[in-house]
Amino acid sequence: MCSSDLLIDQPPLGYAKRFNIAPSSVSGSAAVDLDFGLPMLRDLPIEMLRIGVQAKLAELSVPIDTKRKLEHAAVTLSLDTKSLTSQGAGALNGVPVTFKWTEDFAAPGVTTRIDIAARLDDTSRPALGLAEPAWLTGPMPTTAVFTGRRFKLSDATVRADLTNAKAAFPVINFEKRVGQLVNATAQVHFAEDGAIALSNLAISGEDLQARGSVQLDAQSRLSNVSLTSMRSGKDNDFALNITPLPGGGYAYKLKGKSLDATRLVVGDKNKAPNAPPEDEAPMTDPISVDLEMERVLVRDDMALKNSALSFAYGANEHLSAFNLDADRKS
Repeated sequence: MCSSDLLIDQPPLGYAKRFNIAPSSVSGSAAVDLDFGLPMLRDLPIEMLRIGVQAKLAELSVPIDTKRKLEHAAVTLSLDTKSLTSQGAGALNGVPVTFKWTEDFAAPGVTTRIDIAARLDDTSRPALGLAEPAWLTGPMPTTAVFTGRRFKLSDATVRADLTNAKAAFPVINFEKRVGQLVNATAQVHFAEDGAIALSNLAISGEDLQARGSVQLDAQSRLSNVSLTSMRSGKDNDFALNITPLPGGGYAYKLKGKSLDATRLVVGDKNKAPNAPPEDEAPMTDPISVDLEMERVLVRDDMALKNSALSFAYGANEHLSAFNLDADRKS
């Protein structure tokens, strides 16, 4: 960076150090206008120093945290002794983003706010450490507001448009189709160890409602899904919990009023008779399923009531356990 950027990082200003950014880790070019006001006092307190900076940065590269870096950014920046405002566009771990960063130097708690917009998909999500859940695929225009203190981000509010995304969840007979109007919002907390917790998750839209939470561990692996309410169509109304199995794979627990299992029993009713078969990835990881349901629809004219079902598959689709206790209701 240019000499003016080094100047504003020197005491008593120390702008970069306030945000735990090492000047040596930052690169790019800048056109900067500086405005200083220095009262003629022997011991000048920082509060009486007047400084204004207007800058245009090109090809900016700066680390966001230990896992993410903003590169090739074009940014405008304005700062004084009280606040900073910056906005622009760049690539976050290779993912195109637009952003606005505001910093309040005098705030006692939250000082940092970053508004960001990006298009997440099957390539960009893994680049940002968001590969899970793997059963959610496709493009998702996403906006987020990150907050924290002195550029150390701790929380976010996220909103995503899932209309053109697909969610295939065969083990519970659920599919969100491309083109189905659905939106999702969540509160996000970033732990010190790198784990991510999504709370107040709300998914709503055409024929689909779900609420709950999702947790990823420090390696971005799915560690818990807890949907306290899952409603899809007229025959799915239950709570769902997913946890990893010790040897790999996942355990699913479903409990609630009703489950539409017709697709598992007789196939997809909405599929055209002569439609080509869909490619389905083979199930290679173990799963276990425990289900307690007041009503399970197995055919259009047949339902099981007061059902308790458990089954497990080992690796490579090997059925290792099955138990069913239910009353038939035509």
